[in-house]
Order: sequence, then structure tokens, then C-alpha cells
Amino acid sequence: MNYRRALEAVATYRPFAKVDARTLSKELMDVASQPQNFAQYATLAREYSTKRISGDLDRLYRMGLLKRKRIPRIVYPKDSPPSRKGFMYGYEITRQGWQYLEYLQKPKSTDPATYVEQQVQKMMSDHIHFVFPGTLADIAEEDLLESKHEDRGRYNRFPSKRYRDLAAALMKCQDRLRRTEQENKMLRNMLPSHN
Repeated sequence: MNYRRALEAVATYRPFAKVDARTLSKELMDVASQPQNFAQYATLAREYSTKRISGDLDRLYRMGLLKRKRIPRIVYPKDSPPSRKGFMYGYEITRQGWQYLEYLQKPKSTDPATYVEQQVQKMMSDHIHFVFPGTLADIAEEDLLESKHEDRGRYNRFPSKRYRDLAAALMKCQDRLRRTEQENKMLRNMLPSHN
């Protein structure tokens, strides 16, 4: 889960209360669609593990989008009374975090080229969500659209131009596939039906 999705998850599930990594991890796993097989479950468990969520929340804190407070961690053993074992952090969204969420909700630009790019990205996102089930679609979308198309600086092993070329090739394949499906449908309609 990237930091934007982590911030949106905190805003969705615990907007005005303190949340810790374990609670948020449990809520995300409860809300996630039921996996069809063990591989999907393992992917979900890995992505929404307490360790990963804790790292995401810590990153948001270091970015200034969350504030945190140390709170005692209470453990409930089976054979003894509850006791304190260390501490955990409770996170809340800061004013800067709410402003960043508002910024994410706004349309990016009114420039026609940027608008076309956004529409292409939206089409690709819709196609990914059509092909992949539930959370796997989010993972695929993050891999294909967000991380690879960013200009990541000067010392890349793979330049971002290559990924833009791949995206253009993907769009051409989708157009070709759509046209082929239309031709097949037209040919099926032309054939006499066998009853």
C-alpha cells in the first residue's frame, strides 16, 4: 500500500480518532473482499500486515501528514491479569494531512494534454479493475499506473520514457482487441443460427 492509499484508509476508517497499526490492519483485512484462494489471501495478508501498515503510518508521520502519541500497550494474557508491555503509537490526521487529502480529490489540471493523459489513465484503471478481482486490482493498478510512470530522477535503470511507450502499446492492443471483438460480433450476427 502506498502512502496516499494509507492516508485515505486512515481518513475513511478512523477520521477523528486515534488509530494504531494493529487496529487499522484488522479493519482493512475485514473490509477487503474475500479471497478466492490461498494465493490471494497471502497477498492480502502481506499487504495489510501490521508491519506494513505500521511502516506506512510512520512514513506519513515523518511527512507531517499524521501526528502520533505514545500510548501504553496493554496485553491480556490467559492466566494473569492485564498488564502493560511497552507502548504503541496512536496516529491522527493533521491539518496538513486533511489539506493533502483535499488536494488529492481535486482534478489535477485543465490543460488538454493533461486531461487526455488522465482519461487514458482512468481507462487503464477501469480495465485493470475489470480484469482482476478486488484488492489484486489495486495492486496491479499501483504497479502499472502509479510507480512506473513517475519520473523518478536522473539515475534510473529503466527510463520513464520506456514505460510511457509500454502504456501506449497497451492502449493500441486494447483498441485492436475492441475492434476485433466488434468484428466478431458482427460476423456472429451475419451467420444463420442453428436451432
